[in-house]
Amino acid sequence: MHLYVIARGISTRLSEWVAGLQTIYLNHKKEPDEEAGLVQLAVRPIQLYEIVFPENYKDYVIQTIYPKGWGANPAVKLCVNSLYKALGCKKKVILPPEPSLFSRIHNAIDVVPIGIRPDKYRHITFNEKGERVDIRTDEKMHEGKEGVEDL
Repeated sequence: MHLYVIARGISTRLSEWVAGLQTIYLNHKKEPDEEAGLVQLAVRPIQLYEIVFPENYKDYVIQTIYPKGWGANPAVKLCVNSLYKALGCKKKVILPPEPSLFSRIHNAIDVVPIGIRPDKYRHITFNEKGERVDIRTDEKMHEGKEGVEDL
């Protein structure tokens, strides 16, 4: 049986919680006439990661991470498609022909690709006093210093 929960807290406390759960062993027998054995409570995190990198390293990063795993499950595909839209992704992940050495070493980890969202920038300006003025609301956007801010 699989129980899915969302847990939130200070990372060290969460680690202690997981470690505590993993100390639990339960009696289990697969068949009614079989002798019972102990089974460790398995706590398997499912985590969402946002990995940020310069665009010109996209192929390298994807080859290093080399997403693969349990994404063929229809329920997982539905979740991935929902996350794709919710996270504002614009491109699907295209796998390279071969994984990197790093991803071969970490082969006990399943990674499901969601998508790629390009960086968003907004132009900002500063007035004479050095106060930031958002271009979208300032009609005199060419006065002062002009810059770019990553969102």
